[in-house]
Amino acid sequence: MRRALLVLSLGMVLSAGCTSPSSAGSSPATKPMPIPVTTPLPPQLAGTAWQLVALPGFSLAPGTSLSLGGLTLRFEEPARAAGSSGVNRFSAQVTSDASRLRFVSPVSTRMAGPPELMALESEFLARLQAVVAWKIDGDRLRLSDAAGGDLIILTRAKAGS
Repeated sequence: MRRALLVLSLGMVLSAGCTSPSSAGSSPATKPMPIPVTTPLPPQLAGTAWQLVALPGFSLAPGTSLSLGGLTLRFEEPARAAGSSGVNRFSAQVTSDASRLRFVSPVSTRMAGPPELMALESEFLARLQAVVAWKIDGDRLRLSDAAGGDLIILTRAKAGS
């Protein structure tokens, strides 16, 4: 009896492993997921580092003496961005071309900090997700929205920053 169960079990395992994809059905769970296509960063952005200069229209609370320069953005190959958002670190996949730029699937650490710095960080990260275009103007990187308005203005980081 035990031998018959063993042979039956072994037969079921072997036959299950021999099914072809066409005979296994075509439910969504068995279809392979498409691999996202990433394009290399434009040469003007690849490998560059930037420090925040301004968030147009956003003002810090009166009497706050925060430095915006602590917020940074680096573009890393093949298509990633990372940096410091004030208290936390963030990273995101980037899609871009000669004038358009999107930060996709951003992630961030979740440490707490002073309320003023957390407000600045929250604004910076929200604006990153709204960016659709970029332009370098001298040593300034301007990240803008769909209407062409500046959302984030950064300056090229000095070597070693």
